[in-house]
Amino acid sequence: MSLIQFAIKMEKDGEAYYEKQVEQFKGQPIARVFGFLAEAERKHAALLASCDAGQPVEYEDPALNKARHVFSDLKNYRVDETAAPRQLEVYRYAMEIEQKSIDLYRKLRTDSGQDAQRELLDFLVEQEEDHYALFEQLTELVERPEAWVEDAEFGQREDY
Repeated sequence: MSLIQFAIKMEKDGEAYYEKQVEQFKGQPIARVFGFLAEAERKHAALLASCDAGQPVEYEDPALNKARHVFSDLKNYRVDETAAPRQLEVYRYAMEIEQKSIDLYRKLRTDSGQDAQRELLDFLVEQEEDHYALFEQLTELVERPEAWVEDAEFGQREDY
C-alpha cells in the first residue's frame, strides 16, 4: 500500500469515526460539527484519490467554515456533567486522529517531487490543523469550568 493509499484509508477511517460520533451525540449541537467533519474527511479522501490517479484536483473545504459557524453557536452550550468524561475522551481521540493525519501529510509533502501534490498536501495539513484546533477548543470548553472552580481563588484568569 502506497502512502497516498494509506492516507486515503486514514481519511475514510476518520470519516467513519465522525459518523459514529454523529449517532452517539444525536440531538446535541456537537453532532452537527461531527457531521461537517465527516463530510470534510470524505472530501479529503476523494482529493487524495484523484491525486493518486493523476487527475487534476480542485479543492476548497466549506465544511470547516460550517463547523466554525456551529461552534460559534455553542457559546451557551452547557456541558452535561455525566457526559463530560465521554466527550473529553472523544475529543482527545479525534485530536490524535488529526495529529496523525498532519504528521503523515507533512511526511508525504517532504517526499513528494510534484508541485501539484505538494500544494494539495499543504492544503490538507492546513485543514487537519484546523480540525485539531477545533477539538482543542472543544476540550477547553468542557474542561475549563472544572479547572476554574478548582483554581478560582488563585490569581488572574483569562476571560471566559
